[in-house]
Amino acid sequence: MLQKKKSDNIFKLSLIITVIVIIGKVIGFVRDAVIAGYYGATWRTDAFFLAQNMPSTIFPAVCGSLSTAFISLYVSRTVEKGNVEGERFASRIIIVTLGIAFILSIIGVFLAPLYVPIIAPGFSEAQLALAIDLSKLTMGAFVLTMGSYMLSAILNSKKFFYGSQIAGVAYNVTVIVITLILGQNQSMELLTVSVIIGHLFQVIILMLLLKGKFKFTLILTPFHKDSGILIKLAFPIFIGNFIVQINHIIGRFLASYFQSGALSALSYSASLNRFITGIFITTLSTVIYPSFIESLTKNDTIKFISEFKKGLIILPMIILPVSIIGVIEAFDIVSIVFKRGYFDIEATKLTAIVLTFYAGMYVFVAIQEIITRAFYALKDTKTPMIVAAISVFINIIISVAFSKLIGLGGIALGTTLSSAFSALLLWINIKKKIPNLDMRTYSTTITKIIFSAVVMIIFSLIAKMILNPYSELIRFISVSTGGLICYFGLLLLMKCKEIVYVKNMIIKKLKK
Repeated sequence: MLQKKKSDNIFKLSLIITVIVIIGKVIGFVRDAVIAGYYGATWRTDAFFLAQNMPSTIFPAVCGSLSTAFISLYVSRTVEKGNVEGERFASRIIIVTLGIAFILSIIGVFLAPLYVPIIAPGFSEAQLALAIDLSKLTMGAFVLTMGSYMLSAILNSKKFFYGSQIAGVAYNVTVIVITLILGQNQSMELLTVSVIIGHLFQVIILMLLLKGKFKFTLILTPFHKDSGILIKLAFPIFIGNFIVQINHIIGRFLASYFQSGALSALSYSASLNRFITGIFITTLSTVIYPSFIESLTKNDTIKFISEFKKGLIILPMIILPVSIIGVIEAFDIVSIVFKRGYFDIEATKLTAIVLTFYAGMYVFVAIQEIITRAFYALKDTKTPMIVAAISVFINIIISVAFSKLIGLGGIALGTTLSSAFSALLLWINIKKKIPNLDMRTYSTTITKIIFSAVVMIIFSLIAKMILNPYSELIRFISVSTGGLICYFGLLLLMKCKEIVYVKNMIIKKLKK
């Protein structure tokens, strides 16, 4: 009974955070819409987005791997040796990681003229010059990115999951306000500086939220054994994350050869992807990961397996209809969010094509995220790394082949298909890691989900044809609302216990 209560609390907490994430992502949408309306999709915005994505192309593997490994070690250290020792460990690691970020920042600034032409070989001379200048500015602020990752990791370790979302809102609001104040036709350099200021505010908010929850101690011992333990655990995660980033590098590499605005289309559609993954996938995986670690630290494998199986079925069940809407309603979604000002019909069509192929991968990404977190909690960071390497190899082949056949959408299709293959490989390997992991009890649920999805697709396609003469907003609201009612309504009628479980949690929260 106690185990069930703890498991329920995880998913109740996920619902609360989902609401906060939605608010944050809506503001993020407003930020992207403001940038799109003020700057459109041109060769200059291509250079801007390339520069903005540069830290997340070259160094996110560093931030992501260190923060993920840090959470595992910090939670274990706190449970085993107490809060004081845990905070000393965290303080030491923060200093070490910021030092690493500072060194990488200097390297990123000075080597920009070398790596930018490699990543975007299709850029013109003027584009390359602009992209290099903007990349130097962005890379110079990499310490802020690392600081954001590590401070968020501490808050998440303490199960204060709202913190990073609140800080994200501060970042987006800062960028929006500065962009509106500056007005249209400003330089890309000013836009880049506004983004850096946004990151600064994000870090400040995280520091304020940690006040009273965490005591920082200045410990200047970078070569302590704790640093070695962190790096040893983080290294396979780093390799895996870096390999995954190759997917994005390949996408931008290929997009640079397409028409002007192609790379911007990838970036705008990626922001829509982040909206979906941030609301549903990242929320649950972020909440459940510290719980995985805590269960295993206490040798409670029953609770660990129960939470893992529940997450593995509920998250894809919720994300599947969203994926269907993304594929069917891609053009209307892009039109509603971005089509205004300098973002014309051609930019809308280009971005919608990319989103159509990207939207199909949401379910696979959800499965990947839950299984990968389980591997990390089990302190097996090598298996996800190997799977990521195989997935990238497949993505390269598919993306290159399909980009020649169907254009820009082929790049997104390659990412989607490689995500599906990656999810399958991870599932095969986690079953080897947990021999008694049996999902056959969910076979009836999976059948009901597939049936409901098929009916939803048929309904949505018919509704879209009927509503074709109407505006994008009316069409999107009608098709998506009707489709969701159709999907979840069927699951409720068929008494799918997982959807009933989610429904009851929502009702309880609303009553409170």
